Amino acid sequence: MPRSHRIGYLEVLRVHAGFRRLFLARTTSLLGDWFNLLGILALLREVTGSDPRVVGGVFIIKLLPAFVAGPAAGVVADRFDRKRIMIVADLLRFLLVSALFAAPLFPTHATPIVFTLTFLQMATAAFAEPARQATLPNLVSPRALAAANALRVREE
Repeated sequence: MPRSHRIGYLEVLRVHAGFRRLFLARTTSLLGDWFNLLGILALLREVTGSDPRVVGGVFIIKLLPAFVAGPAAGVVADRFDRKRIMIVADLLRFLLVSALFAAPLFPTHATPIVFTLTFLQMATAAFAEPARQATLPNLVSPRALAAANALRVREE
C-alpha cells in the first residue's frame, strides 16, 4: 500500500477505539509484569541471598514458556474465540501471580514455588499473545494495520 494511504500512530489510537482499549490494557498489563518481576527478584533475594544463579533462573523461566507453548498457542488462537482466550489467560495469570504471595510462608521451598508459578504465568501469557496479534485486523482498518502492528505492545 502506498505511504500516502496509511495513517499515523496517533490517528490509529484516536480513530480505532477497540485497538486503543487493547493498547492501553496491554500497556497497563506490561507495567504490572515489570512490577511482578521486581517483586519476584526481591522475594528470591530475601529467601536465597544474592545468588546470581537464581536471578538467571528467573529470566530463563520467564522466556522458556514462549518457546515451549508458542506453537500450540498459535493453533489455539486460530481455533477458539480470541477474546475469550485473552480474558481467560489474564484471569489465570492474575490467580497465579496472587499465589506468589504464599511463597514467603514456605521459605525453604520458596524458590521452586516461585519458579513454578512464574513458569505457569508465562505459559498462560504465551497463549494470549497469538490471540492478541490475530485480533488486530479485526480492530483496525487495512490502512491502519501497519501502524497498529508497529504500536503493538509485546511481552518480550
